[in-house]
Amino acid sequence: GRQLGGRVKRKAEDDGDERGEGEDQEKRYNLSVKDKLEATKILLGLGSVTVDDLLEILSESAPDGNLGKEAFLKCLQNIGALGGSPCYGSNFAMAMQVGARIFNSFDSASTGKVDFAELTSGLSVLCNSTAKEKIITTFTIHDSDGDGHLSLDETTHFVTSVMKVLYEAADLEASFGISPYELAVITTQQCFNEAELMNGLISIGELLNYFQPMFAGDV
Repeated sequence: GRQLGGRVKRKAEDDGDERGEGEDQEKRYNLSVKDKLEATKILLGLGSVTVDDLLEILSESAPDGNLGKEAFLKCLQNIGALGGSPCYGSNFAMAMQVGARIFNSFDSASTGKVDFAELTSGLSVLCNSTAKEKIITTFTIHDSDGDGHLSLDETTHFVTSVMKVLYEAADLEASFGISPYELAVITTQQCFNEAELMNGLISIGELLNYFQPMFAGDV
């Protein structure tokens, strides 16, 4: 499958030796992206919900479309409890820390609020849905005019949401050395170039073909 690692020079190739301090850190660093995503999915309890479940859960806490950090963390706590995760102890504290980092990555203006749908589209990579289901739901979220196609800007926005979660869940900045947005721009442009689009718009079928490996954790 397509792998982002083959497209962007990994910063880790240059400074990998600097990250080897401590056996635990090295062990964490050597895990694959898919392993790291799976660990984060378990930690946050998102493996017990589908992306459509998550969209509904977060929407209920965001009546005006904007979701606050405390409300988001409460949703994660409830999801974790439903999945059998305890609401106390070191794992719970770690889950709340990871959840807060993910939220902050979407709250670039530091308003304490984020668009719940945008956050859902990013978190979809951690949900218990197939890669196809995740892409269809997130495509629908970003297809603002409902015409079944996305522009380059809409697709970049969509991919950036996913990259923000991948970066927090799988330490991708250590691998690529660029921001989630920068990697999203590169990835989206390559997708559009490969699709050889005539009208500058991409369909759900073309996105499925290109991005299913990424949504399966094959980064």
